[in-house]
Amino acid sequence: MSIFTLSVVDADLDPNGPPFTYDIISGRNNQFYVDHAGVVRSATSFSRQLRDQYQLTVRVFDNGNPTLYSDADVTVLIVERSSSPPIITPLSTTVSVMGE
Repeated sequence: MSIFTLSVVDADLDPNGPPFTYDIISGRNNQFYVDHAGVVRSATSFSRQLRDQYQLTVRVFDNGNPTLYSDADVTVLIVERSSSPPIITPLSTTVSVMGE
């Protein structure tokens, strides 16, 4: 399941910017991974009752020579999926139109 997509910018000109390489360097615990497009995905199901947030550190490398990188701390909040549909109470509306 996709969680979110990282947004990365690099002020370097080609070929020192993209493509970028991503890695989760802490907080993963085999529950998250990041693909080549920077999409962080879950590798498991979560239960908010067991744990409601996770702290990750994501590292992104540029394509430069030498390769440079930046780290970002990310907090993933676990929210419960809605299990109850909304309830609409019946409304009564009266519209009066005055003729000429």
